[in-house]
Amino acid sequence: MTKNLIVPLKAKLLMLGAAAYLVSPIDLIPDVLVGPGILDDALVVPGMLLLALKAIYEAARRPAKIRSAALRRDA
Repeated sequence: MTKNLIVPLKAKLLMLGAAAYLVSPIDLIPDVLVGPGILDDALVVPGMLLLALKAIYEAARRPAKIRSAALRRDA
């Protein structure tokens, strides 16, 4: 993952942050509060992964957008 040039640094940091948040003993809402404590993990981690996937998608589309614009300009 660290050597893949198409995956932006933002996405890598978000995925690393999601993993760290999941295993970290420090939470927004402590897990001692059974319902809300687990719910914050269930919302924060997928949210961070969704943002990472969005960043990867945009990075993968960027070269295609550039080629498409060049083709339209040349036509």
